[in-house]
Amino acid sequence: RKGYGASAGECWAFYGGHGFLTIGLSGRINVTAVSYEHLPIELSPDGNIRTAPKNFLVWSYQDMDNMLSRMLLGNFTYDAQGEPLQIFHVQHWDSRLTNIIELETLTNWGSYLTCLYR
Repeated sequence: RKGYGASAGECWAFYGGHGFLTIGLSGRINVTAVSYEHLPIELSPDGNIRTAPKNFLVWSYQDMDNMLSRMLLGNFTYDAQGEPLQIFHVQHWDSRLTNIIELETLTNWGSYLTCLYR
């Protein structure tokens, strides 16, 4: 499908359900929500999206080299039956500005690997 920007397999894939994706932003922000978009089920070659993350955490950091600066923003569940693009509002407000966000996936929907799209 033109304009989507991703097709099946054009993702960051890793084995299992537990993994980390850390993002460095160009500027410091207050995080109020995050979004995740998985491949639409209609574009999946086998008609399922078991590779989608299921349970995940979102963290903010003040300093990537100092784990004590890390703060949990929320514990979320991606709904595999919902819309491909889902928005998650932070559950724990961090008033500090940050430019480092980390997605920690805990589980997926039953695949031997997890694929992160956008």
